[in-house]
Amino acid sequence: MSKEKENESHSFEITMEKTGPMQFTVTFDKPQYPSIKFDEPPRSGGNDEYPNASRYLTAAVMNCLSASLTFCLNKSKVGLAKLKTKGSCTIARDEEGYWRVQKINVTLQPEWGDDIDLKDEHVMQRIKRCVSLFEKYCIVSASVRRGIPIDVNVNIPES
Repeated sequence: MSKEKENESHSFEITMEKTGPMQFTVTFDKPQYPSIKFDEPPRSGGNDEYPNASRYLTAAVMNCLSASLTFCLNKSKVGLAKLKTKGSCTIARDEEGYWRVQKINVTLQPEWGDDIDLKDEHVMQRIKRCVSLFEKYCIVSASVRRGIPIDVNVNIPES
């Protein structure tokens, strides 16, 4: 891929349809991607049959950070045997009384295979370098941290 192509922006479209009291099904732009379902807990009028948006947001942050760390370590020739990631999401009311995601905590626990010598100074330097910069390459967490402009339109038919 040329540098010119790498610097171009791109976008995608997905669709969502209401399928229950507070259930929604997302269909992605690529046919090989399975649809996913959202639901809300009973206090919000849902049945709690599927994750809600806060859980998907937390999972997206966790996935992006995990993928970014894995990519950096692979490029640095310090491949992982396993990576376990845990995340938590704190939701609380803001100053106006609305529920908001207040914080997402992510802990990554890498495990290396027997072929990686953690006592080797050069190996540890490569690992530490990745740990110091992998977050910069995570599109989702970096975007969430900065806040993402969201344009909202509601198409109401005119009478």
